[in-house]
Amino acid sequence: MEYLEIDGTMGEGGGSILRLAAGFSVLFNTPIHISNIRANRNPPGLRLQHQLGLESLQKLSNGQLSPVQIGTTEFTFTPGEKTTTNLEVPVRTAGSIALLSQTIQTAFIQTTLANPLSIKYIGGGTFGTGAPDPYYLNNVIYQFFSKMGFKCNILVHRNGFYPKGGTSATLNIYPVKELSQITSLDLEQKGDLLEVGGCIISSENLKQAHVAERIRESIVDNLRKNSHFSHLSDERYQIEINYDRTLNPGVGLSIWANYEKTIIGSGTILGKRGVPSETVGKQAASKLVQETSTRATVDTFAADQIIPLLVLCPEKSVIKIRDITSHLKTNIDLLQKFHQRNYLLEKIGDVWRLEYKE
Repeated sequence: MEYLEIDGTMGEGGGSILRLAAGFSVLFNTPIHISNIRANRNPPGLRLQHQLGLESLQKLSNGQLSPVQIGTTEFTFTPGEKTTTNLEVPVRTAGSIALLSQTIQTAFIQTTLANPLSIKYIGGGTFGTGAPDPYYLNNVIYQFFSKMGFKCNILVHRNGFYPKGGTSATLNIYPVKELSQITSLDLEQKGDLLEVGGCIISSENLKQAHVAERIRESIVDNLRKNSHFSHLSDERYQIEINYDRTLNPGVGLSIWANYEKTIIGSGTILGKRGVPSETVGKQAASKLVQETSTRATVDTFAADQIIPLLVLCPEKSVIKIRDITSHLKTNIDLLQKFHQRNYLLEKIGDVWRLEYKE
């Protein structure tokens, strides 16, 4: 068996190497051997969410996976025929269901399976450190996917916070039949700002203190101090509030700016014990102001997540980014191993312009 060899220390050396490589392994039916997994992290090796992602792909593709567990630093994976469209994934910790979803959705951007995929998460976390939340995925990342012809959504039935998790959610994936059906993404310009959207999730026991309402009010007040957002009327702030019956206390949110041609998000913001709601709201507003302060057309969190579709689209695509993160550069380099594309990455004024050529 000939494997595509991938060194887990390449670039930023994190879990995204594993998620992308495993997904593209299934997509292109390419056996892989990954070594030095998260070697520079403490602790190194697989975390539970990585293990579950690999095991899910093995089941969904009827493939062969060498034994893996938490701490495993190398493995081989040979995808099989894609035969299964329904799967239940139990997550016994607060591991991120969004990161799990990234692994699975990449593998099934294209398939000839007759039915959409339905992945049910039993447990896990919707909000966690260093991970996107499902509301950001639905309202930012998956909106870009939809523009390109690939549709996904995560239906959250119950939220989960660290440390107990307890999420109940369903990932739905609607693959394209042929990669030629993926359409280009031309984001040279943002267009006019239309509104600010968002979602604030809080555990039910914080309702009496009006935590989510105070966060929302703080977001709006702080955004209005910025000239870019000051002209928006009250009805242009569509920030939803949801108090959920979670297993333990927690607060998480993300907000996004909807423009004529694109969406720019703040990324995920977490509340912390002892940090006032007003401070959390100010942090979220500051993040969104930072991401919208240049001529960038996607936020720094979205850029590395939409790279797989840009690579696969046979047509020219363009995005503009405020900064080049290590995640983004690593993802670009990694995907070239699976699917060679000519691209141009150059600094123009206050942004980086990334173009994948025809």
